[in-house]
Amino acid sequence: MAGIATPAQGLPSMETASTPAAWAELALKGLPPAAIALLLRAFGGPGPVLAASRAQLAAVVATGAVERIQAPVDPESLARTLAWL
Repeated sequence: MAGIATPAQGLPSMETASTPAAWAELALKGLPPAAIALLLRAFGGPGPVLAASRAQLAAVVATGAVERIQAPVDPESLARTLAWL
């Protein structure tokens, strides 16, 4: 795991990528709070985290976290979470 990366060029800003759906999807990835904090500092918001490449993610967090981020979330869980919000 390397140091904190800078936000990737061309990724959406936190304002445009801070949708409830992006926050819910990131929350459903089951990442430890420390990994989420590192990712948000590095990429600026949940949308850019979810859009980042494997290499970009690996520069910030361990391989296990990268795999969780890139794995799809259960659509029913996401729908229930969004309905609750």
